[in-house]
Amino acid sequence: EAEILAYRKEEGLKLPTNLDYADVGSLSNELVEKLNAAKPSTLGAASRLQGMTPAALASLYRYVKRGESLPVDGSSKAEAA
Repeated sequence: EAEILAYRKEEGLKLPTNLDYADVGSLSNELVEKLNAAKPSTLGAASRLQGMTPAALASLYRYVKRGESLPVDGSSKAEAA
C-alpha cells in the first residue's frame, strides 16, 4: 500500500524510452507486449493501460527508481568500485 501511495506522488515519473519491460520482472508476457507496443512516457500513462495491475505498477515503479540510482553509463555501483 505504501508503494501505491508513492506511485500516486510519482505519476509523472518519466519512463526511459529504451526501457525493456521484459527486464522488469513480475510482469506477465501480455503486459510486457502491451508496454513495449505502447511505450508509455510516464508511470501514469502506463497505469492506464488495460491489464495493468497494482502489483505490476509497483514493480515498474521500483525498477525505474532503482535504475535512476545507477551511473549514467549503466554500470552497477559494484562494477564501479
